[in-house]
Amino acid sequence: MWEPLNLFARVAAAGSFLAAAEREKRSAATLARGIGALERDLGYPLFLRGRSGVTLTEKGIALLALVAPLTGEMDLLETAARGLASAAAIQPVRITGTEPVIAEIIAPAVSGLLRDLPDLKIDLHITNALVNLTRYDAEIALRLVEPAGNSLLTRRLALFSLALYRHESLPADQAGVIGYDLSLGVTPEVRWVRDAGFEDRVRLRSSSTRTLLNAVKAGAGMAVLPDIIAESVPGLVRVEGLPRVQPKPLYMIVHRDVARRPEVRALMRWLVRLFRNA
Repeated sequence: MWEPLNLFARVAAAGSFLAAAEREKRSAATLARGIGALERDLGYPLFLRGRSGVTLTEKGIALLALVAPLTGEMDLLETAARGLASAAAIQPVRITGTEPVIAEIIAPAVSGLLRDLPDLKIDLHITNALVNLTRYDAEIALRLVEPAGNSLLTRRLALFSLALYRHESLPADQAGVIGYDLSLGVTPEVRWVRDAGFEDRVRLRSSSTRTLLNAVKAGAGMAVLPDIIAESVPGLVRVEGLPRVQPKPLYMIVHRDVARRPEVRALMRWLVRLFRNA
């Protein structure tokens, strides 16, 4: 019965059959049939189906609490078993993080690391979601929120300062505001725009920092951006005389079991040096 329960945990983590299907390389219909069979076998529904995805029922939440810890252990066992075929092979290390961290900070600096460690393989994955490290969705997660859990190793890498920026050709008193998508939650950027009284001037929203940056460069409005990115763009200037934006910490989180791998330890040391220098 493990495979249906494992499938249930995968769908619960993804939030929809379609998202889970993309991760598992199966069709959404196949996953839906598998979950339906499990629900009939158990005698109670696990999910409430909706247009935007699935939501766990009360019994589904209780079952997930029992299954989730086991999925990580089974994934680790499967990885170890596959590794026996070639003990010397170095497995790829997946690093997840937000777009500015992955695209603007890590990607430009990674060439030196790959040159120094020619056998190292890295997957850089951009996501705003909180990946499940106990399920080994990634080896290293770079998050803006400090997690809880005794199985996780956490280290603060940086504290990003932010400010409101505009293009120098656009007067601040005539500019609209470009804000972050509210589906990301009440982030420091969203909270600052609201508290500073700019909410009525928001004319465009996006979940992508790069999109906001390019829109500001084009003169579409002002946006709260990380200083480390905005200060390097010609033509962008900080809007002065405004309340300070709350800085955002960046944490490196690794599962304790995964941290034993030599290639993961090497990447952890490199990330510490990278953000220390940045």
